[in-house]
Parts: sequence; C-alpha cells; structure tokens
Amino acid sequence: MQQEMERIGIWEENAPPVENLASSQPFCYDTLHVGQWLQWIFIPRMQTIVDQRFRIPQRCDIHPYAAESLEGYTIDSVTLLSLIREIDGVITDAKHEE
Repeated sequence: MQQEMERIGIWEENAPPVENLASSQPFCYDTLHVGQWLQWIFIPRMQTIVDQRFRIPQRCDIHPYAAESLEGYTIDSVTLLSLIREIDGVITDAKHEE
C-alpha cells in the first residue's frame, strides 16, 4: 500500500500534528484526509497486529470510506482502492475461517 500511495503522491514525509491523530471521529475524518489516516493510523495499527500477533479485527470495511474520500482527488486511485478492497476481504474472510 505504501508504494502505491507514494506512486500517486499521497505518502507524506512528516506526520500531522499529534492532536490531529487523536480525533475521536471514525477514520479521524475531521482532522485527517484519507491518505494521512491510512499512513499514520491504519498501516501502523495493522503492523502492530501482525508484529505482536494480536487478534485481527473481526471485520474491515474501509473501502467505502476510502472511495468516497478519494472521489474529489485528481489522482489515479484505482489501484489503491483495489488494494484496500482486498485488505477488507482478507481480514473479514479470515474471521470466517476460525
């Protein structure tokens, strides 16, 4: 996902202000744009889950949010949205296998 975000120009070098990362709203939609949320919240959380062998979430459904949020961007987000849809499916389907 990082490589695709870099390719389309939404990967950032610097983190947003800490207070923006602490929003209580879903996806921090009131303080971050979708790329920032993916980069600074979602990817690190997923990495922690993998590294620490925590239980994966029971469901992942971020594609609708990402698709709506990226609608106004003048970037080619097709591949990124495909990756997000795939992640949603892998996480949600994994719960059915337990």
